[in-house]
Amino acid sequence: MRTLLLTLSAATCLVQAQAQSGRKVYRIDPQLDVPVIAASSMALYTGCMRQAVKSPLTTLDIDRMSTLRIPGFDRVALRVDPTRQAQAQSISDNVRNVTIVAPLLLVLDRNVRKEWGGVLTLYVEQATVTAGLQAWSCTLAGRYRPIAYIPGATFEQRTDARNYNSFYSGHTASTASAAFFMAKVLDDMHPELGGKRWWLYAAATVPTAVVGYYRVEAGKHFPSDVITGALIGAATGWLVPELHKTVGGRNITLMPIASKGTLGVHVGVWL
Repeated sequence: MRTLLLTLSAATCLVQAQAQSGRKVYRIDPQLDVPVIAASSMALYTGCMRQAVKSPLTTLDIDRMSTLRIPGFDRVALRVDPTRQAQAQSISDNVRNVTIVAPLLLVLDRNVRKEWGGVLTLYVEQATVTAGLQAWSCTLAGRYRPIAYIPGATFEQRTDARNYNSFYSGHTASTASAAFFMAKVLDDMHPELGGKRWWLYAAATVPTAVVGYYRVEAGKHFPSDVITGALIGAATGWLVPELHKTVGGRNITLMPIASKGTLGVHVGVWL
């Protein structure tokens, strides 16, 4: 809860700073963006709390598992080597961690520095929206991770309480969100790039693909989990800056809605 309050306090200061600096490439509205960040942060907090109280799987749970319900496309995840889980997980963690802090380097760009408050606010917004949606998707879906199905895995690996959190991949979503956010901001700040801007988005797919691959190799997710995470993360990372652009005087904001049995997004428009 302390982390949540600090995040909201920082977000409020950033939004106010940008609002005072005038309208530029992005428009930040404290009355809209602070509630979005607050709602997203609360969704993340409550989702994580719901996950934290889950009990480890039991031997009976494992005995009842059937791979027949797993789509053929996803069964490649059942053939991974469980002895390589730690290595694969370490690689995915490191690439994800580097990618989610990489957008902070945008401050080195002269155009971005002119709107540092707004860009940093959007960075926090896309990160909290992505994390909040993913936290509740795992809570509601309750899909077992691939490692729980693999006979060659250890008992501890198969019964880990976090094995309920397969759908969808948070690592892939957060990596894609940060990478595509960085590409989108550079695209918006440098219209002179023209057709070359697509190289920014091509580069953003690299860490996303690497993290997705190693999450499957770690037995943490099925291919459909990482693909879904990549699509949702990339969409959030791109849409948050796009919907704040001051084009034609119209702005749109997104607010995640997460509750028991409900997961969605509220879209607000002002002229």
